[in-house]
Amino acid sequence: MGIYSDLITEHIGVDTPALGRVSRHQLEQVPLDPQVDAAYAAQSEVSRIAQHSGSPSSGNYTLTVEVPRLGIAYTTASIAHNATDATIETALDAASPAGVGDGDIAVTQQNAAGLSDGYCDFTCSGNLASTSVIVTASNVDLNQGDVGAATRTTPGQTNRKAAQALWALRAVAGDLHNSGEPVNTLSRPASVGQSRPRAGLIEDLAQIAASEDGSDSILVAVRSLYPTN
Repeated sequence: MGIYSDLITEHIGVDTPALGRVSRHQLEQVPLDPQVDAAYAAQSEVSRIAQHSGSPSSGNYTLTVEVPRLGIAYTTASIAHNATDATIETALDAASPAGVGDGDIAVTQQNAAGLSDGYCDFTCSGNLASTSVIVTASNVDLNQGDVGAATRTTPGQTNRKAAQALWALRAVAGDLHNSGEPVNTLSRPASVGQSRPRAGLIEDLAQIAASEDGSDSILVAVRSLYPTN
């Protein structure tokens, strides 16, 4: 099966967001039903927080975890500036709410003293697999310097079939944004060699794409291209 047939199966007769009857019919008429492209395929989050700047010798920091698709956000208790990866992981487990299991975020340090002498990687699995997970650090009272910046080395995402459909059907054009981050600038391409999808299908796909991301950012962007009034 391809992305259109999968969307029909997964989003007919379910709670919102869903495909309406006319949207389903239009997808059924598309001659080519592509498979999920690698850029849209599910993958689990790996984030990296850089070493503290300024070589602090005392003080603490916290970590905040946001999971947009699950509506979850939580912050750890204070963590010592030179805590090891095992201690950092324990702090994350202690702060995690129901639905996030111990070890769902595994911490791996570059060197021997956590963020004090190198970077740490945060690899998601279990209940946090295949979804965007934003991990950031905040300075509590480091005696000098500051916490390092966070980067998403592998942005987590579920299968983004609705997003792929929007691009494949030429409803939108532009760079695909990372799940859980603001949408890049999108444009409304000219129809070339095929009719543009009807407005209702574009709206349905945008709503499902927003559900895939756990954010209305793509829905707002698409509606700006296809205003309903």
